[in-house]
Parts: sequence; C-alpha cells; structure tokens
Amino acid sequence: MNSPVDFINALFNDCPKELNILIGTTKNMEAFKLSDLSENNLLADMFGDKHKLLSNFADKEDIYFSVYPQNETTNKWPSTETTVGISLVWLDVDLAEYKGNSTKDYPTEQEFQDALELLERKTGVRPSIIVHSGRGLHVYFKLDRFYKLEEIDRDIVKRFQDYFRELLGKHLDQTGDFARRGRLPFTINSKASPENRVVTIEHYNEEATV
Repeated sequence: MNSPVDFINALFNDCPKELNILIGTTKNMEAFKLSDLSENNLLADMFGDKHKLLSNFADKEDIYFSVYPQNETTNKWPSTETTVGISLVWLDVDLAEYKGNSTKDYPTEQEFQDALELLERKTGVRPSIIVHSGRGLHVYFKLDRFYKLEEIDRDIVKRFQDYFRELLGKHLDQTGDFARRGRLPFTINSKASPENRVVTIEHYNEEATV
C-alpha cells in the first residue's frame, strides 16, 4: 500500500460506489464518490505521489477522511444523520509514549499489542489496517461486508470498543459514534514530533475481517 489512493480503496472496497467519503481539513471537507476515487483517481490528482505530497503538505493543515460513508446530502462534516452504513469498526488509541505527564492511564504500544493478541486468542478477530497517526494508532477492523445502518445495532462500534477496553485495561477514548474522522496516511500530523510527523500504515491484512 503506497498511497492515500491505495488506502481509501482498500478500506472501502466493499462499499457501494455511489456513496461519498469526505476528505479535507477540519475547516473544509469535500465529498468524493467512491466510484470517482477508484476509477478516475481523483485522490491521486489531489495529492500527487508520495514525495510530492510530503513536500506540499509539510507546512499545511492536517488532512482527514470520514471513517464511514456519507450520503449525497452531507453537510461537509461526517455525522450520524448523513452516515449511510458501515463496513468496519475501529479503535482510536492514544499511546502513553506520546502523552507526557497525562493523568489518564494510556497504554504503551506494547500493552496495546498484547491486548490485540488477546483479542485474537479469544475471538479470532484481527485488525485489517493499523495506521500510526503520529501520536497514536487508528486501528480498522473490516466487517465481512457493507451494512446499512438499519441492518445493524447502532451501538456495534461502541460495544466493540467497550469489549476491547476491558481486554486492554487502560484508557481508550470512546469514539463509537458515526461522526468520526481518521487521519489520511501519507499526509502530515502537524502536532506530532518531527520523527513521527508523517501518518504511516503500520499493518495491512486484506484477508482479516470481523
């Protein structure tokens, strides 16, 4: 996986192509149809190749994407009302290594990896994609297919996160609603230290599904 295009297509390849993914900054997110992103490579046109992207965005705003596909009436910000369905559950993991003297009991990266191994032993569930955000991890578990919201329990993400939090035994942010944005790999985290400034893909298993 070598580009933002590869990442978006891998994460949402089971979703209906007429749905939208929002991409942009905190101030301005634009809706892109999955069909356009995969067929016309609009994302590649936006960002160019990896080296061009790193130089262009070194001093600019951070880039995000909507974790869940949105409908055509989206207000340019992901929300429960505009979310059509889900093809994944996820974890937004802040790591102790990047939190300094925080009073919250964040896990170390090793503690998180230990909890992932425990999850697999207990349930057989493995992550599909792990993204290092620059200050933590965004962990995506793809479902076996795309589900419309009316087909599922709307607390599915929250319940998954609650279960993992019990295995972890540490602080884990609650991000179980649908108004969520993830950091786009190969872009910049302006809050991170220089050595972790680029958002990277740490793990990819295309066969792993929940």
